[in-house]
Amino acid sequence: GTEPQKAVVSTQSTGILDELLDHTEQLVQDQYGNYVIQHVLEHGDLDDKAHIVSELQGKVLMLSQHKFASNVVEKCVTHSTRPQRVTLIDEVCNTMDGPHPALFTMMKDQFANYVVQKMYDVADHIQKRTIMSKIKPHLQTLRKYPYGKHILAKLEKTFIKSGQQVSPQNHCNYEPGNFNPTGINHPATLTNSP
Repeated sequence: GTEPQKAVVSTQSTGILDELLDHTEQLVQDQYGNYVIQHVLEHGDLDDKAHIVSELQGKVLMLSQHKFASNVVEKCVTHSTRPQRVTLIDEVCNTMDGPHPALFTMMKDQFANYVVQKMYDVADHIQKRTIMSKIKPHLQTLRKYPYGKHILAKLEKTFIKSGQQVSPQNHCNYEPGNFNPTGINHPATLTNSP
């Protein structure tokens, strides 16, 4: 089309997008609306992404436990700026859910455990250490939960790949053979068995 036509379409699109973003919290929890928000996170401009991230801040635990919204939280983590990602990860590491960090609640949840895995995947070194320090006191308990086992298995795989394994005694002191979330002897730990 002509330039004036493109300008009209662009203005209409911006108006529609603004209207959608005014309903972010409802859309992320909708079985279809969540895809619209995910699309904006993947392809939208920085201001639109920032708007979505700010709408979800303070609600990461709740939304991560929701079947549809959890997918949006994962996209927020992967498609946000570094400072936004730091804020989202810090929120779950430093917010309490009763006597435990929100991160612990999320690791046991059927949907939120995937958000934690994604957060760990995209976290910088310092935040990975923070996540590990929050997980460490709960290693034994997490082994009892099917979704907790998913997290522990992922962490074990990460450390085997890097030639290290995480020790339940000290997350900063990686020792081969000390981390076995499933209770199954993995090939990487068999050589350390007596």
